[in-house]
Amino acid sequence: MNDLSTPVSPGTGSPTATVLAVDGVVAVYPAPTPLGTLAALGSLIGNTPVREQPRAEVSVSAGTDGPVLTARIGTRQDAGAAATARSVADALLLQHPEAQISVKVSRIERTVAP
Repeated sequence: MNDLSTPVSPGTGSPTATVLAVDGVVAVYPAPTPLGTLAALGSLIGNTPVREQPRAEVSVSAGTDGPVLTARIGTRQDAGAAATARSVADALLLQHPEAQISVKVSRIERTVAP
């Protein structure tokens, strides 16, 4: 199922690899899809969930003013979600200066002291 519990391995040099290299990012998640939403709904009401293969973690779409890159990330609690999201946007803009960037924090993971 395409949900927050299944981050997918990135390709080297991809926008996803760029995002994962940012300090504070612990995961990048696939963009939601209609089939993924149906699968989640089906599992909530007790039916057999619909299986879907995860898509690229950083989605790229065509906007009216150029490409749009959307990243869904998980962050460390101690890194600060807003600061991490800004760092992700900055890293993607360095790689794709003509793009519009959208970063959504989907999960904040608690850090445990050793």
